[in-house]
Amino acid sequence: MPFSQPESSPLRLIWYVASPLTMAGGGERVIMEGLAYFESQGIDAALLLPSAMLAQSALFDGAYAPKIVTFNPPKINIQEQSLSFWQTLLFRFDKLKRLSDAITSLKPDIVIVNDPDACKVLWLSSFFSQKKLPARITFVHGSPFQFIEDQTKYARVFRRHFAQIRNDDPVYQAVIPPAPPSMTLRQRISLEIDSLIKYFALRRSQYAVTISEKNRREVELLYGHNNVVAASAGGFSKADFTYQRKQNMKIVFGLEDNRVILSLCRLVPKKRVDLSIQAFAEFIATGKGDDCILVIAGSGPHEEALKALVHEIQIEEKVKFIGYVPEHQLRDWYGSCDVFLNADNADYDLSLMMALALGCKVVVSSQYDFPKVLDKTLRFAFISPPSVQGFARGMSNALNANPLPLNAVDFKELNALAWDEYFDTILSLAKKAIINRQGMN
Repeated sequence: MPFSQPESSPLRLIWYVASPLTMAGGGERVIMEGLAYFESQGIDAALLLPSAMLAQSALFDGAYAPKIVTFNPPKINIQEQSLSFWQTLLFRFDKLKRLSDAITSLKPDIVIVNDPDACKVLWLSSFFSQKKLPARITFVHGSPFQFIEDQTKYARVFRRHFAQIRNDDPVYQAVIPPAPPSMTLRQRISLEIDSLIKYFALRRSQYAVTISEKNRREVELLYGHNNVVAASAGGFSKADFTYQRKQNMKIVFGLEDNRVILSLCRLVPKKRVDLSIQAFAEFIATGKGDDCILVIAGSGPHEEALKALVHEIQIEEKVKFIGYVPEHQLRDWYGSCDVFLNADNADYDLSLMMALALGCKVVVSSQYDFPKVLDKTLRFAFISPPSVQGFARGMSNALNANPLPLNAVDFKELNALAWDEYFDTILSLAKKAIINRQGMN
C-alpha cells in the first residue's frame, strides 16, 4: 500500500514525552531539532507533554519554539506521595485517561515516543480508548546498563541476556553489580510488573530506533523486537561546518595562557566526570600538563561531590567549574578548547559528535561506538581504555597531536550525520510505520 497524504491534509505528528522537560542536554536537543525539521517539511508537528514545560533551558535559551500541547493540567496542587493507595491508583488512571483523550483529539498519523518509559505509559493509555493507537516509533537512546539506578535490567523478563550484555562492555563490568540490589517483596513485584509492561509496550511499536549499532544489538536482545533500526545523529547542522568563532572563551575566562581540556555535560554520575578529574590529576602529575586547565562545563546534582573530589586530590587551581553554558557560547567553547574530554558511560554522545564536526581533538572511551560512515575524520579521536590511566594517556596523546584541519572529505563523511539527514531517515521510518499500521486495520 503506497503512502500518500492529501495536499490539504498535512501529515500530523506528535512527539510524546512522559515527563516535563526541565534541562538542556542531548535528549532535549534531539526533540527540538526534530520538531523544527518536521515543521520545515510542512508537517503538523507538536510536542505532547503531561504538564507545562517549566524551564527555558530546555528550549536552549529560546533557540527553539515548538508547538506544545499539554494534557494533564493539575486540578489541585497535590503530591502523589501523600495519597492513599486507592487515591494514587485513581490519580494514575486519570492521567492515563487524559493521555488517551489527547491522542484521540489530536488524531495524529504517527507518534514518536521519546523512550521506553513513555512507550509504556502510552500503551497503558490505549486501554482507556475505544480507538487503536496510531502508528508509532519509539526511541531507545540509551541502555539500562548505562544507569546504575535503573533496576529494570535485573527484572526476569530482561535477565536472560543480562550476563552477555554486561560482559561485552568493560564499563558495564566496572560499574554494574552482577547481582540485583536488596529490595522488599513489594519492590520486587513492582519491578517485575513494570518491566513486563515496558517489554510488551515496546514490542508493539512499529519501529524501535537506537542511535548506535551497539545499542541496537542490546535492544534486540532485551526486547526481542524484530524492527530495531540504528540511525546515527551527529548533533550538528551543515551550517556548523562553516562556523566562525565569535569569542575566544579562554580570554573571556582569563585562561589565555593555558591549554584547556573541556568536559561539557550534565553533572550526573552516568557522565563519569569523577573519572575525568582523576585522569586529569594523573596526567598533570607527570609534569607534562603544567599549563593545562580542566574546564568542567555543565550543572547537575553531582556538582558538589565533584568539587569535593577536586579539593580532596588538591588540584583546585587546575580545575575550573563554569556551570551551565548558554547556547550562544556553546560553539565558541568548542572552538576555544585544546581537547574535548568525554568519559560518559555511553556508546554515543551528541556533544562529542559536535566537537568532531567543529574540528576538536576528542578523548573518548573505547566503549564509544562511532558511526561506520566516519573514517578519515577519526584522526581527531583519541580512543582510550575507560580507566584513569587510559584517559590520562589519551589526554597526553591528544595534546601532542596536530591533525590536519577538517577538509572536504571530512565534511562529506560528517554530512551524512547532519540533523536534516538524520530526521529524513526518521520521517521515512514514520511513513513506513503508518503503512504497516494501516495494513493491520
